Amino acid sequence: MRMQTAKAKASPRNRSAVADARQSGLELISKTKVAKKDLATPEDIAKIDWKPWKRDKSLGKAGLFPGDKEMINCAVAARMSYAVMLMEKKALVAMHGKVEHQHVDTMMGQMMDSAEMLKGVAKMIEAAYLRVLAGAGVGVLPGAAHAR
Repeated sequence: MRMQTAKAKASPRNRSAVADARQSGLELISKTKVAKKDLATPEDIAKIDWKPWKRDKSLGKAGLFPGDKEMINCAVAARMSYAVMLMEKKALVAMHGKVEHQHVDTMMGQMMDSAEMLKGVAKMIEAAYLRVLAGAGVGVLPGAAHAR
């Protein structure tokens, strides 16, 4: 099997499922170090202001994000990933000889989609945590602007 170079364009019917995964852009491990002086103090956090999100109407009245379908897909990808992590290299090499490449590509696409979706969820949870922390700071820090 010939590997495609970065310059070569894949035809739409041979396009990899991995290439279709939407990238979140979130770095789980920062590539740059944060200087200690750049860390926020409780007073800085209490000053944070934001606008609440608008509910996504496509989710329906009681719809939540992430939805059940997305979480199930992530659970499947997580279990596939766990199974892969338990395999020795020679078993993975043998798998490529037995399984159709399209199935392997689909599995890798699902893994990438799930990883990127979970990065976005992690970013949302961290932002929500910061908002709760800011709300707590406004209520207890002397001199903090009260937004009641």
